[in-house]
Formats: sequence, C-alpha cells, structure tokens
Amino acid sequence: MKDTTLSVPNKSEIIELASESYISGDYARTVEILSSFLKNNPEEAEALHLRGTALARSGDFLAAENDFKSVIKIQPDRADAYFNLGLIYTQQGRLDEAIEKFETTLRLKPLDAQAMNDLGVLYCSKGKTDKAEELFAAALKINPAFKDAFLNIFEILWSRDKYNDALEIAHDYLKKLSTTVAERKPEENPPESAMENKPPTRDTAPPQITIRRHERALDRLTDNERNELFSKRVPEHLRGKKTGMNIAVVADFNIAGQLTGLFRLINEKTIHRARCIIIQDDYLSYDSDLVLSKGKQEDFEEALRIIGNADFYHVGRFPIANDNFPLTDYLRTNNTIIQYFGSELRSNGWQIYNWHKSNRIVGLAAWDYTMIKDAPFFYHVNMMYDSSRVKKAQPPEGTIRIAHPTTNRQIKKTELFLKAVDSLRRQGYDVEPVVIEGKTNQECLDLKATCQMTFDQISVGIYGVSAIESMAAGHVVFGGISNFAASYHPDNPIVWVTESNLAEKIRYYLDHKDEIIARGKAGIEWVKKNHDPVTILRQHLYLYDFVKNGHRFMQDPDDQLLRLA
Repeated sequence: MKDTTLSVPNKSEIIELASESYISGDYARTVEILSSFLKNNPEEAEALHLRGTALARSGDFLAAENDFKSVIKIQPDRADAYFNLGLIYTQQGRLDEAIEKFETTLRLKPLDAQAMNDLGVLYCSKGKTDKAEELFAAALKINPAFKDAFLNIFEILWSRDKYNDALEIAHDYLKKLSTTVAERKPEENPPESAMENKPPTRDTAPPQITIRRHERALDRLTDNERNELFSKRVPEHLRGKKTGMNIAVVADFNIAGQLTGLFRLINEKTIHRARCIIIQDDYLSYDSDLVLSKGKQEDFEEALRIIGNADFYHVGRFPIANDNFPLTDYLRTNNTIIQYFGSELRSNGWQIYNWHKSNRIVGLAAWDYTMIKDAPFFYHVNMMYDSSRVKKAQPPEGTIRIAHPTTNRQIKKTELFLKAVDSLRRQGYDVEPVVIEGKTNQECLDLKATCQMTFDQISVGIYGVSAIESMAAGHVVFGGISNFAASYHPDNPIVWVTESNLAEKIRYYLDHKDEIIARGKAGIEWVKKNHDPVTILRQHLYLYDFVKNGHRFMQDPDDQLLRLA
C-alpha cells in the first residue's frame, strides 16, 4: 500500500522557506508562513524575529514592535531585536526610546558599527554632537570604509569650522577606502547600509528604515552538529568526555604559536572543545587547524560555521570588522576575551584601552613593557611554552656558539652584538655568533641546539618567546631587563645586560664555563615553573569562567580539566 502520510516541515525548514520568501520581497507570504507556524509554537524566537522583520518591511510597525518585544522576552540578550526596535522608534519619531534601544544594542554587541552610527544620528538630532562625533569615530575605527559614518563625522567637523580636522578625516578615509576597494574581488559589492543616515538638519525627514534580519540564523547548527564541528580536532578517545563549551580561537596571525598551542591544550586537557582559525599564515610554520590565507573555500566556509556557532571566543589581537568574515558580529561582554601581544599596544594602547573600558569586553596581555606606555591593561598572564619540544644545548666545550634570533636587526641591536663578539675574538676567545634570520621555528630550534648561549635583545626591557626557548634549551641568555620587568620577576635567570657592558658579561661566561651549565639549569627550571602550559591554560579557563559567569567562588582548582584514568 502506498504511504500517503504528509511529512510535516520542521522548524529549520519553516525558517528556510520563510527566509526565501523574505529575500524575494514577498513579505506577505513570509508573514503567512510564520504566523501559521507560530500558532502552535508561540515562543520560537527565530520565527518571531523573522516575522517582525517582514512586518516592519511591509509597514506594519505596531505588529513588528510586538514581535521584537516577544523575542526579547525569550532571548533578553538578542542584540538585533533591540536594534530593530530602535529603527522602528526612529521611524515613528520616538527618539528617546530609539536611543535607549541602540544603547542596549551596543552593550550587547560592542562592535556594531551600524548601531554606533545610527545612535550618533539620533544624538545629532538632539543637539548632542560631541557624543555623536565619538560614535561616528568609533564606527569608522571598526569599519574604516563605512561611508555613512565618514560623511557624518565630516559634516560635524565642517559645521564647527574644524576644516583641517575634517580634511584629515577625509584623507584617512579615502586612503583606507582605496585599500579596501583594491582588495575586494570584482564580483563583490559593498554591503547594503542599514540606514541612509546623515546628521539631520532642520528640514530633514527621518531616515528611511531597513530592518535587520537575524544574523545568519540559517548558519546555526543543532547541538549535535555544533559538538561534531568543534570535536574535529579533539583526540578521538577524549570526545565522549567533553561536557563543556565550544571555543573558537581566532587571530589574524598565530603569534609565536600561542593561539594554536592554546587550542591544542584545550582539546587535550580540558572538558571543552576548540577550533582555531588563523587569518594569515607566516613563515614560522607553527602547527595549524584552519589557515584562511591558503585560499581553500571549504576551510573558509567551515570557519564561518565555527564563528557562528561558538559558545566562547578567544581572539588574538584587536578584531577588525570585515563583511566577508563577520567575527565581530558575535563578540559580547560575556563570551569574549581579546589577547594582545605587545606591538599593537605599543602603537595604539590608549585607544584600545578606552575601547575595552567602554564596552567591558575583557582584554588580556602577557606582562609586557607596553603596560607602562599608554596601555594600563587589566589582566596579565605569562607566555606559555612547551619545553618538551626543545633540544638541549651542547656542553660548553671547544668553540662557544652564541645564538641571536632576529626579525629586526635595529631593534634587536644585532650590530652591537656582532661588534662585541668580534672584539672578544680579537682578544683570543674561541666564540662564534650564530645569527638566525628567516628560519622556521623548527629550524631555529635546531640551530639553537648547536649553541650554548643566546643574545636576545637590548630594546624592550623584557623577554619574549625566543628567550624562553633558549632558557628551555639550557642556554645562558643575555638580555636587557628594565626596572618595570624586574618589578614583576626580580629573580628571572636572564643575564641582565646594557649596551655598555654586553661584551664584559659575555666574557665572564667565556672565562667561567662551569657557570654556563649552572645558569642553563636555572633557565630550564624557570621555564618549567613560570611558563608551564597547563598552569597558564588553567589561568585562561578561569578567566573564561569569570567572563561567562561573573565573579563567583570555585570548589575545585581542576574542575575544568579532564579527569583521565
């Protein structure tokens, strides 16, 4: 007998069908499909939100308002619902209510450049141009090619007779815009603006409304699909033990291998699952999960699914809004930390600090000399280092070789080092400099294994991963240590040097080779104690818990680690 039973569409199929109608512009059909579904499923937030967008597009603002309010009751932290209410209230001239909704949007989604711009427009309409200027500037920082924000801030500056400031803004905008256009593929179009906004003048009508659909709702996976996606790099025998969060580790560069190191440890040691997305590869050849610069379309699509379905985001360096890779759409006060590694803070520390202060997203940095230069940062952990990968140094017999890894000879004081070694050789010392440039990390480690000492740098006043590698190999490490760095770790085993005494300090160890061994052992122990990956992993885990759950008391120091038999 032929089965005549009709299959009942599930929620995902209903949303997809309604979305197709919405995209085609048939808002009445969208409302009809979703209204039928919502009769029996009145608390399905996805359906309510999509119906609200369709109702608003068709001009039924009252019904749309009711739908968005219902969504907020179900999902109180849903930023796009607040944003859409703000647009509806703007259209109706309810400006105080619109301002409140846009401010709430930014509390939930601090990197929403469009909400910043739209809120700035409303502040302009109420004469609060100082606040508006700050918002337009912040929107441009997040999206340097944002036309509306540029036009708005330019008009404010020009109207105040700040012509030079306005022209400087215009020059900077056009420079960044030309870079963006040059990088854009020919088939790509600029993103559709959510509102055509300029600072309103006396006779200007309210801006036209374009309601925001839910952000990539169709990319959202079921719980099982999410767990499968984030388990891809988890060792198979551990997958059944994973009961925690799905964590996306994302960075523009894999700085010193710290991001992939963290992601591996999360998968191997904790109750959580993790994936790691690196935007741009480099020559150091650290291990990887997904590297988008390799140009594989399937990797890019998988990366989009990862950022759209993570519970928590560990971001390396300041996140820039990007229409093609919309990471910033998902970052919230209670699901994100952003980790910095020095150079960004040196060049833009105060602005970054104020950005974090205003949106309450947690910033994380290693203890770093940049903390004393316009970057009063709020949380500090050491760099992690797995010393098990390091080959131990050769014993100090025969020619003593001094490694010097450098990426910038001027900053690292390479010529000063070479002159010091040359003067010692002229005095009869059997010593050889080994300058390491343009090598992969493994090649660097192999070369260091042939040396007994390392000259790190006399520039920043603190040590980094290169010095840690050399200490782990048992080297005597020479480096400049500032008073600030010494205040953190006065007992660090680096041999503290200055430009005037570098040759003298090297000579001492050439004359006392037995102390090369003793200082090398001290470095090995220091790295184990202060840069142990599992210890630093635990710091990260409790920071995640603090961000996610607020300040609370814990019962067990290892409650996020796997308990393996």
